[in-house]
Amino acid sequence: MASRFVDVLDTNAAERRRLVALVEGLSQSAADWRPGPDDWSIGEVAHHVILAEESMRTAVERSVARHAAGKRFEPMPDAERALPFAELAARRGTPATAPLRHPEIVTPTRGRAVGDLVLELERGAAVSRAAFEALDPDLLRRLTCPHPLFGVLTLYQWVELVGSHDRTHADQIAQVRRRPGFPG
Repeated sequence: MASRFVDVLDTNAAERRRLVALVEGLSQSAADWRPGPDDWSIGEVAHHVILAEESMRTAVERSVARHAAGKRFEPMPDAERALPFAELAARRGTPATAPLRHPEIVTPTRGRAVGDLVLELERGAAVSRAAFEALDPDLLRRLTCPHPLFGVLTLYQWVELVGSHDRTHADQIAQVRRRPGFPG
């Protein structure tokens, strides 16, 4: 496996460990506390990450299966194909900073047990790593799949997105933990 791809997978693992550390050990009331009426709790953010990772992993796996079945893929300029996800997203413009409307498939459930969330975060990371390690990084750079916010990405960029998404939501959780009134 190409060393840069191993670095991506290691970065994803580090981002997930950081996110887990921010959730692990919280009381249920702290995990369920919302900073505002329209805000997600830490537990909801964690559940969203679990659902989104599964959705991203499924998108990659389905795209590889489509390739194996001889299906065509959306074109993507070579200049964008070679970019790391973060750079591509920055060039295209990031999604709105206001809360985004998420598809139902990644909309979290409130009140899930903290221990269950931690186990699912750890399990999901292990399943994704194993699934991604089994894939050829060069194939992932050739195949594409549209993302609802970022447009057409290579599957390699989708794998990078997993860690980027974890980082974004770990930062969000860290901010919630610093909010006045947080029951930490």
